[in-house]
Amino acid sequence: MTGLNNYERIKKSAASLMERLTRKKIEIKKSAWRAGTFLFAALLVAAAGSLLWSYTASAEEEVEDTTYYCFQEAEFNYRVYLLENDLFGYRVLEPGRAYITNLTDYIDVDFEYHFVGESEAEIGGEYSITANLVAMTGQDEHLVWENKYELLPVQKIEAYGTDFSIKENIAIPLAEYLKFAEHVREETGYNPGDLSLIVSGNVLVEAETTEGILQEELSPTMIIPLKGNVFTVGGELLDVREGGITETMTVNAVAVGAVRAFSPLVFTASAIALLLFQTVIAPVKTIEKQRELSGIIKKHKDRIVVTTNGVSAVPRGAVTVCSFDELLKLADEMGRPILYPQPHVAEGSEHIFLIYTPEKVYAYGLGESSQVED
Repeated sequence: MTGLNNYERIKKSAASLMERLTRKKIEIKKSAWRAGTFLFAALLVAAAGSLLWSYTASAEEEVEDTTYYCFQEAEFNYRVYLLENDLFGYRVLEPGRAYITNLTDYIDVDFEYHFVGESEAEIGGEYSITANLVAMTGQDEHLVWENKYELLPVQKIEAYGTDFSIKENIAIPLAEYLKFAEHVREETGYNPGDLSLIVSGNVLVEAETTEGILQEELSPTMIIPLKGNVFTVGGELLDVREGGITETMTVNAVAVGAVRAFSPLVFTASAIALLLFQTVIAPVKTIEKQRELSGIIKKHKDRIVVTTNGVSAVPRGAVTVCSFDELLKLADEMGRPILYPQPHVAEGSEHIFLIYTPEKVYAYGLGESSQVED
């Protein structure tokens, strides 16, 4: 019984508090009231959805952690050497331009490789440089013939430490390759739709570290199209690898934890704000309606009969008047009482005052609009 009595006291106290709060409402513009109501309702729904998601999503996630970091790059740098000629006073041309095919003697290439690790490692592997002279058909791009050249035989890599470098210099005898292509054309009568020289650097590295074994393959390429009077040097001249040895770790999902922590706060704050907007804060027009209603009942309570069968709108066919005073005049003239069917829900409902006669029904409606009941 004691628990029940305490519950009743708490219930009455809460009801009393809500009554005191709603007695004096904060008036704001109707547009602001609607915007606030929509905003806090949306926040309430979003917080509820986020909270539900946070408890259905996994609280753990897998991330990759680099246990051994290293940086590697393999690169081709080149210069083009011309045949001796009476046209120009120079023989060496810098990279990044177009070159006359028939004046080219060879291409001087520097091949460089660099390895940098965060700690000492046993570095092994091999590297080489090859060239392919490739003849293709035109639009279909079918291989017709190719000739392979070994520019740098396979070299072994053996080193120990945190860094390692390779630097090799080779010459690509482009004039010789062009003579070979011309010889094939004369012997076969076939003029390729596309003729290219593809130079490939091949580096295979295996580094044994305290965190495990790292294996990496780098392959910079030079592509030299030789169909035409001039050529350019393209391809992927630089191949860079940054990373190392990684392992997958399972950690707590930060996003899930943050949502679980903050969603209840947002949910509670939005619910309280929404409740305030429905009880304590009201649009100015609603406040004015309530004030007019309170004034009418207080001033004319002896002339008004309150009924419990509330109506939602002015009855169909009723004659409406523009003010309560006009309705009061009609009641005096006809000697009829003014009926007030009290609505079941005060907020947002019509408050209708009626006079019933055998011939007509007269009404005065208090509300945002006085709609006629169908």
